[in-house]
Amino acid sequence: MHKDYESPFKSIGHGITCVADLLNREEVWKVILELSQDIGHRLRVHGLTARGVELWVRGNDLMGTQYRGHLPFMTQLPSEIVSGAYKLFCERYPWTTKVRAVTVRTTNLVLQETPDQLSLFVDTQCIERRERL
Repeated sequence: MHKDYESPFKSIGHGITCVADLLNREEVWKVILELSQDIGHRLRVHGLTARGVELWVRGNDLMGTQYRGHLPFMTQLPSEIVSGAYKLFCERYPWTTKVRAVTVRTTNLVLQETPDQLSLFVDTQCIERRERL
């Protein structure tokens, strides 16, 4: 192996174990939002965009579950990452236990310059404005 070889990123994520149980969706939303903002920043720093999102949730019984999903388009926007992760949580987490730890990870990373096939239903001008902001 060459010394100057850098392994490409396969995913970028961030997680936290909370000091107290999260009791409702609003509390989980706030945690996912904070994690997604950090991930979006790291994607921009490394010039990458994500096509997928993963959410790992651990209940206060210490049992963890992972959920995976696709993002509607390649993105590095925290708002899109949080939307994808929170959607996974709302659709799949059964609330049999209170939430103690959350990890959000973006997957299927590609370089920012990589062309993307957009849907007719995606407002590309709105996306570009949010990326510039």
